[in-house]
Amino acid sequence: MVKKRKGRFLKVFLSIIIFIVFVLLISGYGYRNLRVYSIYYAQNIPHKSGTDPVMCAVIFNLSSVYLPHADWSTEIDRFKDNQHWVQSYNRYFTYNFSQFDIEYHRANQDFVSFSWYFFENTYNLVISDKNDNIYRAYEFNRSGRLLSIDIGDKSRTIPTNKDKEILSYWKNKLYGDIVQKRKKPIINLQWLYNRLNYKRFNS
Repeated sequence: MVKKRKGRFLKVFLSIIIFIVFVLLISGYGYRNLRVYSIYYAQNIPHKSGTDPVMCAVIFNLSSVYLPHADWSTEIDRFKDNQHWVQSYNRYFTYNFSQFDIEYHRANQDFVSFSWYFFENTYNLVISDKNDNIYRAYEFNRSGRLLSIDIGDKSRTIPTNKDKEILSYWKNKLYGDIVQKRKKPIINLQWLYNRLNYKRFNS
């Protein structure tokens, strides 16, 4: 009788362990899938005008998405210094995974930066450009909606047609190739991505 009880207990115990391991594996794969293929999912999620799911997918998942021109021989990964970045083959781009930042280096040693930061309980994205000694910053919220444009000591919230042209140019320059060469998932979790992000891009 005691042996039978032990046998049943072991079967139940092993079944629980197997179930937990299975759930963890599925959860881990799902999490990685949503990050690696986030650009594809972002291109296909319904969203309100003015938001930019693709821009958000690139910068928030920079360490997971496919970087077509990353030269991994240049990778620096120092946990203690919080340094983890890699350069492109032509050395024009630096992808900083620690600070969620893409830098485009120009010939005059200046660069344009696309990064995100946490401020006043909100995540903010910013494209910053310092050229001709004039600092330009285009700030967005975590749904990719434009919040403000700062040029020198002037600030505005409504973009001009020229602003839109400049933003379109820099978005394409900074991560256009990453978007063009994004990977398509074998196991499509679009329904889950939409469920998790629909409110973010439609409120």
